[in-house]
Amino acid sequence: MLLTAPAAAHKFEHPKILRLGVAEAELVISVNYDVNPGDEARQLRAVFDRDSDGSLSEHEQAQVMDYLERTALLWLRLKLGGTPVELTRKQAQGSHVDAKVNSADSIGISLLYSAPIPPSTARLELELSDRDKDAAKVVPLTADLAPLWRVELATQGEWQPRLRSLERVFLTPSEGLRLVLLRSAQAQTSTTRIAPPGS
Repeated sequence: MLLTAPAAAHKFEHPKILRLGVAEAELVISVNYDVNPGDEARQLRAVFDRDSDGSLSEHEQAQVMDYLERTALLWLRLKLGGTPVELTRKQAQGSHVDAKVNSADSIGISLLYSAPIPPSTARLELELSDRDKDAAKVVPLTADLAPLWRVELATQGEWQPRLRSLERVFLTPSEGLRLVLLRSAQAQTSTTRIAPPGS
C-alpha cells in the first residue's frame, strides 16, 4: 500500500490586504486580515476556548474578533496634512469564527473604517503606513478616488485612469504611501507624478 503525506494547508501570500476609498467628504478604509488555515487557526481557536469544550461560545467568539481587530490595526497609521487621523469603525465581519476548535479552516476578519475630510480641503495630503507581523511580507493596498480628485503625487504604485485607482502599492516596515490629491477645480492644469520611493 502506498502512503502519501497529507497536503500542506494553504498559506496566505498576503494575510492582510487594504483598500482605501477617497470620496468627496470622507476616507473609507477596508482591512481584510486572515490567519492561515491548519495549525495556526487551530491554535488561535484553542487559546480562546476558555472552557475547553471544543467550540467557541458567543463570548469567546467576541474575544477572538477583538483580538483579530487589534492585530489587524496594530501597525496601521493614517495622517492627513501630517496630523494623525482617528478612524471610526463602521463594520466588522468575522470569517469562520464560529468553527469548531479543531477545524483546519482559516479564521479572519473584514473591517471597514471611515474618517471625515474637511469640506474646505482643496489639497489633500495623505500618509498611510502599515506592515505585516512578518517583516518579510508586504501589505498590498489599492486606492480608489472619486472623480473630483486628481493625483498630484504618489510615492509608489501604478495609476489606472479608467478605473480611477492607484494599484500595486505595497506597504512594508520601511516604506509607506504618501499621496497628494487636488480637487478637480485645481487639478485641470496639473499632471500626475509618481515619485520614486523615499521622495
